[in-house]
Amino acid sequence: MFTGTTSIGNRTVGKLISEFRDSDIAFMPDTAGLNYTVRSVGDRLLKFLRQAYESVRPRPGQRLELELIIGGYDRRSYLPNLHRIDIARNTI
Repeated sequence: MFTGTTSIGNRTVGKLISEFRDSDIAFMPDTAGLNYTVRSVGDRLLKFLRQAYESVRPRPGQRLELELIIGGYDRRSYLPNLHRIDIARNTI
């Protein structure tokens, strides 16, 4: 789920997330034994989106709001996790 701007440059937020999913190790089919956390995926997603975001809006005064909420289960945990990612402020 996200709120704020719907695109970064000429790519929609949905397209950027698809690109991230296609390239991130947690979503690769041959990583069944990998121990990842929702937070670690969120950290990589923030880094991925910030690169696109800063390339289009390099100055802080130009930046539009964009926040995402990601949730799920860590690879080896039965408790769910929920994280709010604020792209403009570079925080989780």
